[in-house]
Amino acid sequence: MIGRTAIALSLVMVSAAAMAAQVAPAPAAAPAPAAQPTPAQVAAGIDTMRMEVAAARKQAVAQNMNLTPDQATKFWPVYDAYRAEMKKAKDGEWMVVQKYAANQATMNDSVAKDLMTAWMASRKAQMDLRTSYTPKFAATVPWKQVARYFQIENKLDVMLEYQRSKVIPLVQ
Repeated sequence: MIGRTAIALSLVMVSAAAMAAQVAPAPAAAPAPAAQPTPAQVAAGIDTMRMEVAAARKQAVAQNMNLTPDQATKFWPVYDAYRAEMKKAKDGEWMVVQKYAANQATMNDSVAKDLMTAWMASRKAQMDLRTSYTPKFAATVPWKQVARYFQIENKLDVMLEYQRSKVIPLVQ
């Protein structure tokens, strides 16, 4: 059902995560790689990727929600507001990815604690946002479709997180 759009989301996500991982300094024994992207270039790449993912996500939702024209008129403004707020809530996770990449070779307990605290705060903000938007979506479509929408969102999120997890190494 989610098909090609989800695959495109995954590929974009892997590219961005790989780019973020390249920011980490190389170990002392390894030869210096040619032209590592700067943190600003990584941030710009992540922003571009996030815009591409947002467009593909909206397409996947549109293909899978089966909205009537009347429902669509009500649903899409709520969706757009929700996704804009979710982007802000997920900014914390992207900050964690960038900070982890920048500190991977020199990770210590203090940095790890800061990263964990920021990651958990971002996850909590995301859950709080889902909770606050559930009744807003229910005002636009029946509850079964609200459940379907959040299932679609969850499937897309899980696929993207899996792809990201494949390119971000464990803390050493």
